[in-house]
Amino acid sequence: THNIQRSIESGRQIMYIAERFDNFKDLKTLQLIFNGDVVFKGYPVNSRKGNFVASNIYNDTRLAITTSSKSVDGAWAFIRTFLAEDWQRRNVRIGFPTNKSAFEARLINSMGTNHLHMVGNEILDPLSQKDADQIMSLIDSLSVINNTEIELLNIVMEGVNNFLNGFADIDETIRIIQSRASIYVSERS
Repeated sequence: THNIQRSIESGRQIMYIAERFDNFKDLKTLQLIFNGDVVFKGYPVNSRKGNFVASNIYNDTRLAITTSSKSVDGAWAFIRTFLAEDWQRRNVRIGFPTNKSAFEARLINSMGTNHLHMVGNEILDPLSQKDADQIMSLIDSLSVINNTEIELLNIVMEGVNNFLNGFADIDETIRIIQSRASIYVSERS
């Protein structure tokens, strides 16, 4: 945090990619780093806003019901347990609750002075109404779920690593990545 803060203060860095923004204190941490000025811009895209939500709930556990289930009602009852306000208030400690009432309760609680956090040696102020409005605006802007295909990402990263380590030039790297990615996508179709 301090290295980023020094880079920003010196003018060498004006942007920061917040890989995770899953806690109300994250806004206060970013405000500390940027000396109060934070704007959520997202990735540059033409067709939509650049912010997206990644589904990493419950330690990357996802819940689903198979189409061949003989007990769909029972399966839904089980899944509904994890989506209920009471369960999320008691059990969702990391990340934002997905239940609206549990989310709003945590947001309101984060605005109280009894919910202060430390970053390094500094105590963060509680969220203000302006902060809460900024977070809600960010959440309201989300319309895309990031479903990163890990195997495809691995193909790209392997090619990039080969380029960076001098095993291939840029044209060869692009050709190999495109070829392997094309084969992977066609096999999955």
